[in-house]
Amino acid sequence: MTLSRRRVVVTQRFFDDAAIAYLESAGCEVVIADLPPGQADGGLDHDSLAAVLTGAQGWIVGHARVTRFLLMALPHLAVIARRGVGYERVDLEAATELGRVVTIAAGGNDASVADQAIGMMIALGRRFREAQAQMNAGSWSILMGADLYRKRVGVIGLGRIGRSVVQRLSGFEAEVLVATARPEPYYAARTGVRYVEAETLLAQSDYVTLHAPLTPATRHMIDAAAIERMRPGAVLINTARGGLVSDRDLLAALEEIGRASCRERV
Repeated sequence: MTLSRRRVVVTQRFFDDAAIAYLESAGCEVVIADLPPGQADGGLDHDSLAAVLTGAQGWIVGHARVTRFLLMALPHLAVIARRGVGYERVDLEAATELGRVVTIAAGGNDASVADQAIGMMIALGRRFREAQAQMNAGSWSILMGADLYRKRVGVIGLGRIGRSVVQRLSGFEAEVLVATARPEPYYAARTGVRYVEAETLLAQSDYVTLHAPLTPATRHMIDAAAIERMRPGAVLINTARGGLVSDRDLLAALEEIGRASCRERV
């Protein structure tokens, strides 16, 4: 008797051929969802997801929300594998009750996110976007910016990505402050980072980069009070989760900076 191949549906974009070949060698039938151009799976509603996943035993998901309602509509779905990190888009309580397995791809994007964080620090400090816009407008004058070299960088969260950022910052001879729930003296002795409270980090850092998970305790950790503690001209980088920052408070702070700048020019 020939066993039927397990059906694995992939709704994450940019799923490479090597990963498909690996799954097929393990006896899986891999189906790449045909999403509309420019649309990610996070934009699909319940009915669309249910239709795409009908008959699937495995689901490789990007940003779609995995709800109890959806899981109940898909009784054959046994494994939900996030191609990314974090479980906040998955109803873990429902998955546990219904006997489903949920996984993340820990470590899959550490280097990419760490590179992005460092790239943003450099781009903002050196004002790359403003310089390009000025050049496109026909002005070739040089804008004054700020170096990352030997600046003080605050890292909030010291997981895999936070550590990757610290490693890259060593090349810039940056002074690194770290706020984490689990400080490790050995790591500090080896890397030269200094553990401080979040309030101290915000008040002293030229750059603040967020690498914490999104939990009830960390949601909106960067609020009006936190922004008020930051140094004038400090740069905030968030390559973790949007919910770590209160958008409302951030917008209010930016608008106040804009108003102050206008008053200075008058």
